[in-house]
Amino acid sequence: MNVLPLCSLLIASRVLGAASPAPRPAETASVTVVVSSLVSTTAAVRLYFYNTREGFLKSGKWAFFKAVKPEGKSEFTLPVDLPKGEWAVAITQDLNNNDKIDKNFLGIPT
Repeated sequence: MNVLPLCSLLIASRVLGAASPAPRPAETASVTVVVSSLVSTTAAVRLYFYNTREGFLKSGKWAFFKAVKPEGKSEFTLPVDLPKGEWAVAITQDLNNNDKIDKNFLGIPT
C-alpha cells in the first residue's frame, strides 16, 4: 500500500463534558472526508480513524476503518458521523491489492 500525500487529517471538535448521573448516548458530529489526487482509480483506499494520540498510526489501534473502492474516479467524498472529540484519519491506497503496507529495506512505507 502506498501512503497518500498529506495522509493525516486532524478532525477536531469540542469535547463535551457534562456531569449527569446517568450515562447519555455520545453526541456525534457529521464530518465529510474528501480524498483526491488518487494514484489509481481502481485500487482500494483505506481510511483509518484514530481517537487517541498514543494509538495514532499504530497497527490495530484505530477506532474504526473504512475501505472504499474509487470505481474509476480520482476523487471521492466519505461522510462520517464521529463521536465528539479529537480525531485523526490516516489514508492509504493499496496499489498492488495485497492487503498490506509494503515497506522498503529500511522499513519505510513505499
